[in-house]
Amino acid sequence: MQKPSVTVLIPCRDNLSCLPRLIARFDAMRATGQIPHWELFFINDGSQDGTGPLLNHLMDCYPWIRVVHHRRPRGLGVALRAGLQRAEAPVVCTMQCDGDYGPETLPGMVALLEDGADVVTVQPHYSPGETAPRKSPRDLPNAVAGQLYRLLLGGPADGFCSNHRAFRASALKRIAIRCRGESAVAEIMIRCLLKGLQVREFSPALEPGEERSPGSRLRAGILGHAALLQMSCRHLCVRTVTQWVAGI
Repeated sequence: MQKPSVTVLIPCRDNLSCLPRLIARFDAMRATGQIPHWELFFINDGSQDGTGPLLNHLMDCYPWIRVVHHRRPRGLGVALRAGLQRAEAPVVCTMQCDGDYGPETLPGMVALLEDGADVVTVQPHYSPGETAPRKSPRDLPNAVAGQLYRLLLGGPADGFCSNHRAFRASALKRIAIRCRGESAVAEIMIRCLLKGLQVREFSPALEPGEERSPGSRLRAGILGHAALLQMSCRHLCVRTVTQWVAGI
């Protein structure tokens, strides 16, 4: 197989029931020529439900699938770092096995990169008369933190806590991911904005009946976002002081 033009990183843990349908959708997209030189790179983060053996079988069946296994759960941030370190394509996408958006949205997001963006994230689109789904209490830290990040840094309205993204690989090399858990998703966007990278939004429709991924653990989510908000404020203060000193 030739060097891929796009690597899709898919962290997974105990996603056995989701994988067959996800692979079928990617396979259908390849058959229609939408993603001729894309590869899927699964990071199995200590699954205990048979996800690992299934991924190995899929890798044997499809030359465009790669897999790396963690023997025990190490966290979403660690899984993303493992994938990013091994990605070879000039464009990298990230998504969840059981997220709100399907793989069919990714080609449109990659097209925005070709139009000059460094990072593309999603902005949910609701049809006229359709209301946004109610969030559970477990989603509350992400919702509140997303608004605070936007007040501090600008950037996407809803893209801070969604792992459904497309990046120029050269832009990703300019940032470091330090969070180990789910807050790494917000950390990536924060660091992209602090680096001055161009962020664009893509507006796909949420699929009716699509399985929703559960919210992060409440306490871990609150602590993770608190640390990131502190980091953002510190960077902004340093930048403000530096600009003030330079203007004297």
